[in-house]
Order: sequence, then structure tokens, then C-alpha cells
Amino acid sequence: MSAAMRRVTRRARLRAGKYLAVARVALATGLTYRGDYLFRASFLVVVMFVFMVLWRTTYDVTGETVIDGFTLRDMIWYLAITETIIASRPRLAGRIDTEVKSGSLAYTLGRPYNYVLFQFAQSAGDIAARAVVNFTVAGGMAALLVGPPPFGLCELGAFVPVLLLALTLDFFLTMPVGLLAFWVEETGPFSFLQDRLLMLLGGMMLPLEVFPPLLRRIAGWLPMSLIVYAPARTLAGERLPFPGQVIAAQVSWLAVGIVVCTLVFRAGVKKVNLHGG
Repeated sequence: MSAAMRRVTRRARLRAGKYLAVARVALATGLTYRGDYLFRASFLVVVMFVFMVLWRTTYDVTGETVIDGFTLRDMIWYLAITETIIASRPRLAGRIDTEVKSGSLAYTLGRPYNYVLFQFAQSAGDIAARAVVNFTVAGGMAALLVGPPPFGLCELGAFVPVLLLALTLDFFLTMPVGLLAFWVEETGPFSFLQDRLLMLLGGMMLPLEVFPPLLRRIAGWLPMSLIVYAPARTLAGERLPFPGQVIAAQVSWLAVGIVVCTLVFRAGVKKVNLHGG
């Protein structure tokens, strides 16, 4: 390897190391306050119990043991995964809102790191800490209600890349909403709308197979289902082949999200500079 290549490699490692350090700090901070996370996650006990009662009644009334490819055990574990994903999402837009309102953003932008990647690393560590606690609660409740999970190592092998891409896609679709704080005083309404669309069309409460045909097609075209439904579906329900199409769709939407995020961030930075911070 030439000296130039070694310098490039060393710089890349140093840059990656900065963001890994940010993620580790966010993870350590979250695990330090895991008691607070556990208290918030206790709400999942109620959610899982309510869904269990609703779905058990549905299966009993219909007299079916399998509905749209899901047994009762599949359905409850599907909900445990989707609830974990939704409950583990960090309040990214609100964090950016606070930085803009407090004026700390002007100092943050001058630091030796990329602002978007810094937020990504911080969100990754935060999600990891939240997910550990949330899945412990939701998965434990599912196991108590319907027994052990219906998936094995093969399904987990497909789940991991789909989940990582889903969380990355969620970040790059949420970040532009938070960056609207450069133009508006309050991004809460936009964030609220995005969250509700993710819950309704992402398949948080119902797998897409249960949706009416038209709504199912619409939800399938949108990226929300790739964030919530897709990871959960690799583990629960009728077995699917390796989700190559899902990963291709996630990568395509991720490319769109990165482009949009980059354009919005650059325009926002210009606005901040024009107004003096």
C-alpha cells in the first residue's frame, strides 16, 4: 500500500472513530439511565396485553387458527417487534428543534464533524439502548402470553440486515423533518404527522396482509412499511424467502432519503449563515 493510500485509510479510520465514539457515549448514557427507560417501557406491558385480548377474541370468533398467514403466536410476536421499533425511535426532530431555539446549533455547526453524521451516530446509540430495554419488556410479555418466539437463527440472519437498513432509512427520512427547524419555529406538527403515518401505514398495529387491498398497495409503495412491517415480517408469519426485494427497496428509498437530507441541510446551513446564526 502506498503512502498516499495509508494516509487516506488513516483519515477514514479517524473520521469513523469519531462517530463510533459518539454512538458509544449515547449507548452508555442510555444504559446508565435504563431505569428511566424501563419505566417508560412498562407501558408496553399494557399494550401487549390489550392486543393479546383483541387478537385472541378475533381468532376465537372467526374460528380460525391462521389469519392471513399468522397464527396467534405469530401475531403477538409480530406486534412485540413493531412496538419495540416504534418505541425505540429517538426524538430526533425535537432535539434539532431545541438546538435551533437555544442557539447552540451555531456552535455545533462549527465543530470538526459532519452535523448529519453526528446526529446519526447519536441516534444509533440511543436506539440501541432503548431497543434493549423495550424488547426485553415486549418480548418477555409475548413469551409470557403465547410462548417462545416462532423464529430461529435462519430468520434472524435475514432480520438483522433488514432491521439495520430500516433504522437507517428512518433516520434519513426523519432528519429532513427536524431540519425544517431552520425555517419554522416549531416542527412538532410535521413530526407528529410523520409519526402517525409511520404507525398507520408502516404496519405497527396490523401486518399489511390484514389491510384492505387498496390500502395494502398504497402502504406497500410507501417507505413506512420498510421501516416497521418489513423487519417484523421477516420473523413472524408464514415463512418468506430471503427478502432480497425488501432490501433492494430499502436501499432505493435510502438513496432518496440521503439526497433529500443533504439538500435540505445545505439549504438550511445557508439560511443560518445568512442570518448570522
